[in-house]
Amino acid sequence: MYGRAREELLRKGAEYVLHELWGWPDGTTPARRLPETFGETVDLGLFRNFYRNFDHYGYLCPICKGKCVCSARLCLSRCGRVRENEHGKKELKKN
Repeated sequence: MYGRAREELLRKGAEYVLHELWGWPDGTTPARRLPETFGETVDLGLFRNFYRNFDHYGYLCPICKGKCVCSARLCLSRCGRVRENEHGKKELKKN
């Protein structure tokens, strides 16, 4: 699934993807390895209490069961580069 998402982003000209990964109050980041499926990745850090004001928008955290104290881990991944083949069709150029 993520391979197809990466290919679609590349077709649209994206070179990078910013991932916002949910971080539970205990420090666990369930989707921690997801950005690696996109290629070269840089961990931008853990941002504590990232979702603390989401309740202003009517969102209730399913983990905290109320006012959210969850964090977000932000990662930046390189998708790759798009090149045109001999037929003029865009395709993925490996990192």
